This record gives sequence, structure tokens and C-alpha cells, in this order.
Amino acid sequence: IVTGHPGTGKTALVYEFARRLLIGDESIDPRLRDHDVFELSPSFLRAGAGVVGAYDERVSGLIKILEAHPKVILFVDEVHSLLSSGMHQRGPFTDANEAFKQALGRGTITMIGATTIAEYRHNIAPDRALERRFGLLKVDPPSRDATLRILHARRPRVEAHYAPITISDEMLEKAVDMTDEYLVTRYQPDKAIQILDEACALTSIDDPDAAALTEEALVEALEDAIGHGLVRPE
Repeated sequence: IVTGHPGTGKTALVYEFARRLLIGDESIDPRLRDHDVFELSPSFLRAGAGVVGAYDERVSGLIKILEAHPKVILFVDEVHSLLSSGMHQRGPFTDANEAFKQALGRGTITMIGATTIAEYRHNIAPDRALERRFGLLKVDPPSRDATLRILHARRPRVEAHYAPITISDEMLEKAVDMTDEYLVTRYQPDKAIQILDEACALTSIDDPDAAALTEEALVEALEDAIGHGLVRPE
């Protein structure tokens, strides 16, 4: 289970693992190179399963498919919603979730889950038998320098999407520093990525011919995010 605060890159980490697996990157353990990663959305699995027993049938079918294909690695974001049990209260999905946990216990399913620290502590850690099924990988918020490297790596895609807008190194630095200063309850790199994207979107709307992202656009995106104007020194 990959855990960490919201926005620290848990899902991105698993996607990068899947990308490397797909291209046969040497960093992947040779024992895993003939495996495939499939992502499952718990909400999609439950959608429309209002009839009694419908969700149980879906989970049962999923378990049979996974056990028949042992080289499939299942990735489940928000994994706590699939593994939550009757520890706190029973619900319409409890029995099916328990069946999934039992399959994990048999060791016939390989799964990577992602969830926040709070959800892990509330839904998974108290269930000692379930907790033992997984290794725990914690993703901490990246440092300022690491966040900048992430933004530098993303910049070509962002510029291609919002062309002809270009993003200078200075604007990347300001995106990191301003989000650290004003969005103190959120975490990097997600908050810098989001503000940078929204600033580019605002710029393209306000001036479709704009050639560069400005600090004013970053401020406007930040003000939209926090819901009020920024008080900044002259």
C-alpha cells in the first residue's frame, strides 16, 4: 500500500512503475517484467450495483479473473473503500469486501493500493490480519528542489497544451514558493501543478495570444483557490 498525504504523488508513483514495466525498464525486477498492471476504480465496480447481491457477484467474478491470471497486478486507488470491513459498521458492501480480503489472504492476488494516511489508519491499520497482507510505502511531500524538478519535467506538456504560452524558470519557482506560502494545508507537488495549470488556463482565456505566463496570472489562480485576495507586500 502506497500511503501519504493527498497530493504527494502516490498515484503518479504507481503510474511510473506501470510505465517502466510496459517498456521493460531495467529498474524493474526481472521476476515482474512479464506482468501487467490493471487499474480498478472501486466506485466504478459499485456503480449500478443497487440490486441485492449484484456487487457481491461482481467482486466474486473479479476474484476469479485475478486468480486465473496470476501475472496481473491490480492497482486500486482509494483502496480503503475496497478493503473497509465491518470493523466500524456493516454496510451493503461489507460481505463482498471481506471476500476480497480473504482472497488477498490466500496469496492468489497481487495488488497495489493507494490511500491517504488518515484512511489507512482508520480503515486498514486496525485490522491486523489485513495490515499484514501488505508492505507499506510512505510517500512524503517532495522538497522544494524536487518539486521544481517535477515541474520542469511537466513543463513541455503544459506548454504544448496551452501554446503559444511559455513558462519561464522564474514562474516555476514562483509557483512553488507562492503555493507553499499561501496553500499551507495542501501538499506539493499537486498544489504547484494545479496552480500552474489554472494560471495557464486563465491566461489563455484572458489573452489567447499571450506568449508567456505571468506572476499576475499565478496570483489570480491562487486567489481563486483560496477564495479571497492576497495581501502581499509592495
